[in-house]
Amino acid sequence: MTGRVPKKTGRSLKTGESPIRAIFAGSMMLVFILYFLDIFPAATGFLGQTAVGFQFFPSLAGAVSGSTKAILLFTLLLLLCMVFGRIYCAVLCPLGIFQDMMIFLSRRYGKRKGLLPYRRKPYPFLWYAILVLTALLFFAGSLIPINLLDPFSIFGRFCTLLIQPVLSCINNLLAAFAEHFDIYILTPVTPGPVQWPLFLLAYGWFIMVIAMAFYHGRLYCNTLCPVGAFFSLFSGTALFRFSIDENLCTACGKCARICRAGCVDPVEGKIDPARCVACFDCMDACPEKAVTYTGTVPAPGNPTRNQRRKFLTSLAAGAGIMALGLPLRTALGKITRESPPLPLPVTPPGSLGIGHFSRRCVACLACVNACPEKVLVPGLTPHGMAGIIQPGLDFTRSRCAYTCNACTRVCPSGAILPIPLEEKQRTRIGRVVFLEKRCLVYTHKRDCGACAEVCPTHAVHTVMENNIRYPRLKPDACIGCGACQLVCPVTPKAIYVEAARVHETAGPPFFQKQDGASPAKVMGPEDDFPF
Repeated sequence: MTGRVPKKTGRSLKTGESPIRAIFAGSMMLVFILYFLDIFPAATGFLGQTAVGFQFFPSLAGAVSGSTKAILLFTLLLLLCMVFGRIYCAVLCPLGIFQDMMIFLSRRYGKRKGLLPYRRKPYPFLWYAILVLTALLFFAGSLIPINLLDPFSIFGRFCTLLIQPVLSCINNLLAAFAEHFDIYILTPVTPGPVQWPLFLLAYGWFIMVIAMAFYHGRLYCNTLCPVGAFFSLFSGTALFRFSIDENLCTACGKCARICRAGCVDPVEGKIDPARCVACFDCMDACPEKAVTYTGTVPAPGNPTRNQRRKFLTSLAAGAGIMALGLPLRTALGKITRESPPLPLPVTPPGSLGIGHFSRRCVACLACVNACPEKVLVPGLTPHGMAGIIQPGLDFTRSRCAYTCNACTRVCPSGAILPIPLEEKQRTRIGRVVFLEKRCLVYTHKRDCGACAEVCPTHAVHTVMENNIRYPRLKPDACIGCGACQLVCPVTPKAIYVEAARVHETAGPPFFQKQDGASPAKVMGPEDDFPF
């Protein structure tokens, strides 16, 4: 078959895109930013939860855990891809929309108006190897590839680790400036602690994604992204696909130069549906309207030899992957089950325990931004081989507020289940440990009582002996909020919280007499809170 030589033109390439797609993608980007930065949660909560529900790996994690809603959303994502191709990558993926913004800036201000030329042989081995490794580790119980490569999680870390601290500093500067004029419309906020390894990791990904998008379009989506690799398996046979009418095409090459995925072959007049991200740029750029996006119905009859060969090759490849993957999955599963290091990380209320949380958390860090006490802090390896960059509660920095359940309302993957405040106040996420040999009251015979004053359930209380109030514990009432550990004045701490591997239901708070005696009775549902 003789290919057509594209005509060279000296005209500058005008860029355009479908207004409907651009408006929808821009609206989705705004919703994602407001969601991750926890801005106007009362107004954007429903929209944010709806948008993140359509994210691939969060919905997959929820579907695997048995959530009916997640199963329906994940099924809908597959149907969308089977019908419309990789439309998810165009209008639902926050990192994809972010890359499109960088592509727009590249076309507007960059020296090169075009992006990647068509690549007959891109990087399918690397692309699908990442997908296979991600799948094997996911079903073995490790989310490390997802935590690192999932586009939704990457964008969440951009917002939480890079954008949020800058916005907090700007807010505090404006608030301090406004106070000089007796204007108090802005409230100073306390930015979360800077985790320099995670900051550098997020910053490195940020620069890499910008550079790849600015100079090479959607190269990340078609080289490193496991979500793009998965959808490419279905987009090749999607009902609606882009095609080039050979009768109208003049081989000018404009569609190939503007293609952000490098999937248009101007010589053969074909578009690779596996790599196409449904941006519609080729349709806008074609002066002859030769590029169409229409439904295709397979011709009746027996499949052709090429179709039969592709089917058998895919079947053999899948069988080979499964044969090699099952022993690897077993070995990896054993490693991930034994991997949580000591001391165990304290996981948020609603996460059910370390095992459930580490197998579901995609490290998007939405809970970190939602936490008003900033006690949720991401770490590189607190969960061992089960996951990376997954957050935990750091009681050396803050404590889990007794009257707050914000983190349970924002998790998109089901790692933190939504629970009412009453249930959260009875959920034990850790157990208190008290060492008398470190306590000032026992070693110096003087009053302190800081731990008892801040305990919201009176699991830590004081008993008067020889005019000194000695701390005592009632472990059944402890929920592991970490308030006692935070205020303990000695180093190392005389009282601290150890993580509960599986969360439990704690006993009710105590009602304590005012004379300092031991708690008289367990607080009932009709009793007022003791302070």
